[in-house]
Amino acid sequence: RSRDRVGPGSLNIEDKEIAYTTMATVFKVFLRTSAPIIPFISEYLYRHLTGEESVHLEDWPEVNDRSVIDTELLSKMSQVRKIAEMGNASRKALGIATKQPLSRIKVSGNFSSLKDEVELLQLIKDELNVDEVVLIDSKEQGIEFDTQITDQLRAKGKARELVREIQEARKLAGCRLDERIDVELPDWPKESEEEIKRKTLVDNLVKGDTVKIKRHP
Repeated sequence: RSRDRVGPGSLNIEDKEIAYTTMATVFKVFLRTSAPIIPFISEYLYRHLTGEESVHLEDWPEVNDRSVIDTELLSKMSQVRKIAEMGNASRKALGIATKQPLSRIKVSGNFSSLKDEVELLQLIKDELNVDEVVLIDSKEQGIEFDTQITDQLRAKGKARELVREIQEARKLAGCRLDERIDVELPDWPKESEEEIKRKTLVDNLVKGDTVKIKRHP
């Protein structure tokens, strides 16, 4: 999920820049707080990240305005993690790998605060690889997947697996992160062709006996 957000194939450039800025800020604060414990590693990383003289010359991080801490959002994220935890456990019990998309998950419990949170519900969809999340108010917590795997869902699962194989082949071929390539494949779901190409920085998919990377001259 993070790869889709910040990788070369990301479609939302503004969100990508926000993610990079946030990660850099968090990492710099982490290095300042870890400096007394791991001084040499923190010093090396901080210098290369910021260009500053030394992490040991920086002020200790402080939170002067605690109103910036969004306790409501933290509570909702805790619920998202709980649902993801239950969903992953349920998938394991059912013997259905996360890489296989499913159409729907019904979530019972006190999760009504998430009903209008489109972005948080999308996190659940991404984490559990489902198309729809249905929240049901109940005193008892529970998870129920729609386990019917249609041809369309099977094709989406195949596309996801091909993306993983192509990414692994890129790594073995020594491709740069932003390098565009062509790829030979024995077969692929035609309805997912553009998604596969976008996520793997592929210009052309062509028929072949095995997964094979073709680098441009």
